[in-house]
Amino acid sequence: MVYQKIEHITAGRFKAGRDRTEIFQAYLATCLGVALYDGATKTGGLIHILLPEPPGYSEAEFPEKYASTGIPLLIEELVRLGAHPENLRASIAGGALVGPVSRQDVGLDIGGRSADIAVSLLENAGIKVVKSETGGFFTCTLELNMATGETSIHPAWTEGCKSENGFAPPTMTDISKTIDALKPIPQAALKILRIFRSSQSHITDITKELVKDQVLSGQALKLCNSAFFQGP
Repeated sequence: MVYQKIEHITAGRFKAGRDRTEIFQAYLATCLGVALYDGATKTGGLIHILLPEPPGYSEAEFPEKYASTGIPLLIEELVRLGAHPENLRASIAGGALVGPVSRQDVGLDIGGRSADIAVSLLENAGIKVVKSETGGFFTCTLELNMATGETSIHPAWTEGCKSENGFAPPTMTDISKTIDALKPIPQAALKILRIFRSSQSHITDITKELVKDQVLSGQALKLCNSAFFQGP
Protein backbone atom coordinates (compact mmCIF):
# COMPACT_ATOMS: atom_id res chain seq x y z
CA MET A 1 0.00 0.00 0.00
CA VAL A 2 1.45 3.34 -1.09
CA TYR A 3 1.10 6.15 1.45
CA GLN A 4 0.50 9.68 0.18
CA LYS A 5 0.88 12.68 2.42
CA ILE A 6 -2.17 14.97 2.50
CA GLU A 7 -1.38 18.67 2.70
CA HIS A 8 -4.25 20.92 3.74
CA ILE A 9 -4.50 24.30 1.99
CA THR A 10 -5.90 26.83 4.43
CA ALA A 11 -8.32 29.63 3.52
CA GLY A 12 -6.73 32.55 1.70
CA ARG A 13 -3.64 30.58 0.60
CA PHE A 14 -2.40 28.58 -2.36
CA LYS A 15 0.25 25.92 -2.85
CA ALA A 16 2.02 24.97 -6.09
CA GLY A 17 4.74 22.50 -6.99
CA ARG A 18 6.35 20.28 -9.60
CA ASP A 19 7.16 16.56 -9.49
CA ARG A 20 5.54 16.16 -6.09
CA THR A 21 3.64 13.23 -4.64
CA GLU A 22 1.36 14.84 -2.02
CA ILE A 23 -2.37 15.29 -2.21
CA PHE A 24 -3.37 18.94 -1.87
CA GLN A 25 -6.70 19.24 -0.07
CA ALA A 26 -9.11 22.08 0.78
CA TYR A 27 -12.32 22.01 2.82
CA LEU A 28 -14.79 24.40 1.21
CA ALA A 29 -18.06 26.00 2.27
CA THR A 30 -18.75 29.48 0.91
CA CYS A 31 -15.08 29.54 -0.09
CA LEU A 32 -14.05 28.48 -3.59
CA GLY A 33 -11.31 26.02 -4.48
CA VAL A 34 -9.51 25.99 -7.84
CA ALA A 35 -7.02 23.25 -8.77
CA LEU A 36 -4.76 23.59 -11.83
CA TYR A 37 -2.49 20.89 -13.28
CA ASP A 38 -0.21 20.48 -16.29
CA GLY A 39 0.09 16.75 -16.97
CA ALA A 40 3.04 17.15 -19.35
CA THR A 41 5.32 18.75 -16.76
CA LYS A 42 3.56 17.35 -13.64
CA THR A 43 3.14 20.87 -12.32
CA GLY A 44 0.08 21.82 -10.33
CA GLY A 45 -1.42 23.84 -7.54
CA LEU A 46 -4.54 24.52 -5.51
CA ILE A 47 -5.91 27.84 -4.22
CA HIS A 48 -8.47 28.28 -1.41
CA ILE A 49 -10.33 31.53 -2.19
CA LEU A 50 -12.26 33.47 0.45
CA LEU A 51 -13.86 36.36 -1.46
CA PRO A 52 -14.57 37.44 -5.07
CA GLU A 53 -12.47 40.61 -5.17
CA PRO A 54 -10.71 43.13 -2.90
CA PRO A 55 -12.86 45.93 -1.44
CA GLY A 56 -12.54 49.35 -3.04
CA TYR A 57 -9.81 50.22 -5.51
CA SER A 58 -6.77 49.78 -3.28
CA GLU A 59 -4.24 47.03 -3.85
CA ALA A 60 -5.09 43.89 -1.91
CA GLU A 61 -2.88 43.27 1.16
CA PHE A 62 -3.37 39.50 0.81
CA PRO A 63 -4.15 38.90 -2.89
CA GLU A 64 -4.40 35.11 -2.41
CA LYS A 65 -7.70 35.64 -0.56
CA TYR A 66 -9.53 36.89 -3.63
CA ALA A 67 -10.58 35.21 -6.87
CA SER A 68 -9.73 38.22 -9.03
CA THR A 69 -6.14 38.50 -7.72
CA GLY A 70 -5.33 35.01 -6.40
CA ILE A 71 -5.97 32.97 -9.55
CA PRO A 72 -3.59 35.07 -11.70
CA LEU A 73 -0.95 34.64 -8.98
CA LEU A 74 -1.38 30.85 -9.04
CA ILE A 75 -1.13 30.74 -12.84
CA GLU A 76 1.97 32.95 -12.73
CA GLU A 77 3.62 30.66 -10.15
CA LEU A 78 2.82 27.53 -12.17
CA VAL A 79 4.33 29.07 -15.30
CA ARG A 80 7.43 30.02 -13.29
CA LEU A 81 7.73 26.37 -12.22
CA GLY A 82 7.61 25.23 -15.86
CA ALA A 83 3.91 24.71 -16.63
CA HIS A 84 2.51 25.66 -20.04
CA PRO A 85 -0.79 27.61 -19.82
CA GLU A 86 -2.23 25.75 -22.82
CA ASN A 87 -1.68 22.42 -21.00
CA LEU A 88 -3.27 23.46 -17.70
CA ARG A 89 -6.60 21.89 -16.75
CA ALA A 90 -8.83 23.25 -13.98
CA SER A 91 -11.21 21.83 -11.40
CA ILE A 92 -13.51 24.13 -9.39
CA ALA A 93 -15.52 23.42 -6.24
CA GLY A 94 -17.24 25.17 -3.32
CA GLY A 95 -19.12 28.44 -3.23
CA ALA A 96 -22.10 27.06 -1.27
CA LEU A 97 -24.65 28.71 1.03
CA VAL A 98 -23.91 26.99 4.34
CA GLY A 99 -25.55 27.20 7.74
CA PRO A 100 -28.12 29.83 8.73
CA VAL A 101 -28.42 32.02 5.62
CA SER A 102 -29.23 35.68 6.17
CA ARG A 103 -30.70 38.15 3.71
CA GLN A 104 -27.22 39.70 3.49
CA ASP A 105 -25.70 36.34 2.51
CA VAL A 106 -28.23 35.98 -0.29
CA GLY A 107 -27.65 39.54 -1.48
CA LEU A 108 -23.86 39.25 -1.50
CA ASP A 109 -23.80 35.75 -3.06
CA ILE A 110 -20.08 35.53 -2.30
CA GLY A 111 -19.62 31.98 -3.56
CA GLY A 112 -21.52 32.57 -6.80
CA ARG A 113 -19.58 35.73 -7.61
CA SER A 114 -16.25 34.05 -6.83
CA ALA A 115 -17.14 31.19 -9.19
CA ASP A 116 -18.12 33.60 -11.97
CA ILE A 117 -14.82 35.46 -11.67
CA ALA A 118 -12.83 32.21 -11.59
CA VAL A 119 -14.50 30.86 -14.75
CA SER A 120 -14.00 34.17 -16.57
CA LEU A 121 -10.28 34.36 -15.65
CA LEU A 122 -9.66 30.77 -16.68
CA GLU A 123 -11.45 31.26 -20.02
CA ASN A 124 -9.42 34.40 -20.74
CA ALA A 125 -6.23 32.48 -19.97
CA GLY A 126 -7.26 29.65 -22.33
CA ILE A 127 -7.47 27.12 -19.48
CA LYS A 128 -10.14 24.43 -19.86
CA VAL A 129 -12.34 23.60 -16.87
CA VAL A 130 -12.68 19.80 -16.82
CA LYS A 131 -14.56 19.44 -13.52
CA SER A 132 -16.85 21.86 -11.72
CA GLU A 133 -19.20 21.39 -8.77
CA THR A 134 -20.17 24.72 -7.23
CA GLY A 135 -23.14 26.06 -5.31
CA GLY A 136 -25.69 24.16 -3.27
CA PHE A 137 -26.00 24.15 0.50
CA PHE A 138 -23.24 21.77 1.66
CA THR A 139 -19.53 21.80 2.42
CA CYS A 140 -17.24 19.77 0.19
CA THR A 141 -13.64 18.74 -0.21
CA LEU A 142 -11.48 19.41 -3.27
CA GLU A 143 -8.36 17.26 -3.64
CA LEU A 144 -5.55 17.39 -6.18
CA ASN A 145 -3.23 14.40 -6.52
CA MET A 146 0.10 16.00 -7.39
CA ALA A 147 1.53 12.72 -8.67
CA THR A 148 -1.18 12.08 -11.27
CA GLY A 149 -3.11 15.33 -11.66
CA GLU A 150 -6.37 13.61 -10.74
CA THR A 151 -8.88 15.70 -8.80
CA SER A 152 -11.81 14.64 -6.63
CA ILE A 153 -14.76 16.60 -5.28
CA HIS A 154 -16.95 15.02 -2.63
CA PRO A 155 -19.06 15.99 0.41
CA ALA A 156 -16.89 16.72 3.43
CA TRP A 157 -18.63 14.02 5.47
CA THR A 158 -18.24 11.18 2.89
CA GLU A 159 -15.61 9.23 4.82
CA GLY A 160 -17.65 9.18 8.03
CA CYS A 161 -21.03 8.37 6.50
CA LYS A 162 -20.51 5.30 4.36
CA SER A 163 -23.46 2.93 4.44
CA GLU A 164 -23.01 -0.82 4.85
CA ASN A 165 -26.43 -1.53 3.37
CA GLY A 166 -26.96 -2.27 -0.31
CA PHE A 167 -28.45 0.37 -2.58
CA ALA A 168 -32.05 -0.21 -3.67
CA PRO A 169 -32.83 1.27 -7.12
CA PRO A 170 -35.61 3.89 -6.94
CA THR A 171 -39.02 3.11 -8.41
CA MET A 172 -40.76 5.34 -10.98
CA THR A 173 -43.01 6.57 -8.17
CA ASP A 174 -39.94 7.56 -6.13
CA ILE A 175 -38.46 9.40 -9.11
CA SER A 176 -41.72 11.26 -9.81
CA LYS A 177 -42.00 12.37 -6.17
CA THR A 178 -38.37 13.52 -6.18
CA ILE A 179 -38.81 15.54 -9.38
CA ASP A 180 -41.83 17.33 -7.88
CA ALA A 181 -39.82 18.21 -4.77
CA LEU A 182 -36.63 19.33 -6.52
CA LYS A 183 -35.39 22.83 -5.76
CA PRO A 184 -33.17 24.97 -8.00
CA ILE A 185 -29.50 25.51 -7.20
CA PRO A 186 -29.62 28.73 -5.13
CA GLN A 187 -26.60 30.29 -6.83
CA ALA A 188 -28.23 29.92 -10.26
CA ALA A 189 -31.32 31.78 -9.07
CA LEU A 190 -29.19 34.45 -7.38
CA LYS A 191 -27.16 35.02 -10.53
CA ILE A 192 -30.32 35.43 -12.62
CA LEU A 193 -31.57 38.00 -10.09
CA ARG A 194 -28.27 39.89 -10.43
CA ILE A 195 -28.68 39.89 -14.21
CA PHE A 196 -32.23 41.25 -13.87
CA ARG A 197 -30.87 44.17 -11.81
CA SER A 198 -28.14 45.01 -14.33
CA SER A 199 -29.02 47.60 -16.96
CA GLN A 200 -26.28 46.21 -19.23
CA SER A 201 -27.73 42.68 -19.40
CA HIS A 202 -29.86 41.27 -22.20
CA ILE A 203 -32.60 38.64 -22.26
CA THR A 204 -30.10 36.22 -23.86
CA ASP A 205 -27.92 36.51 -20.73
CA ILE A 206 -30.87 35.34 -18.66
CA THR A 207 -31.66 32.39 -20.93
CA LYS A 208 -28.01 31.26 -20.93
CA GLU A 209 -28.10 31.00 -17.13
CA LEU A 210 -31.62 29.57 -17.02
CA VAL A 211 -30.73 26.51 -19.12
CA LYS A 212 -27.94 25.59 -16.69
CA ASP A 213 -30.50 24.65 -14.02
CA GLN A 214 -33.03 21.94 -14.91
CA VAL A 215 -35.48 22.93 -12.19
CA LEU A 216 -35.62 26.60 -13.14
CA SER A 217 -35.84 25.65 -16.82
CA GLY A 218 -38.74 23.28 -16.13
CA GLN A 219 -40.60 25.88 -14.06
CA ALA A 220 -40.10 28.54 -16.74
CA LEU A 221 -41.38 26.21 -19.48
CA LYS A 222 -44.36 25.29 -17.32
CA LEU A 223 -45.31 28.95 -17.00
CA CYS A 224 -44.70 29.70 -20.69
CA ASN A 225 -46.91 26.80 -21.74
CA SER A 226 -49.77 27.63 -19.38
CA ALA A 227 -52.92 29.18 -20.83
CA PHE A 228 -52.80 31.98 -18.24
CA PHE A 229 -49.34 33.29 -19.24
CA GLN A 230 -49.20 32.21 -22.87
CA GLY A 231 -51.60 34.85 -24.12
CA PRO A 232 -53.72 34.67 -27.31
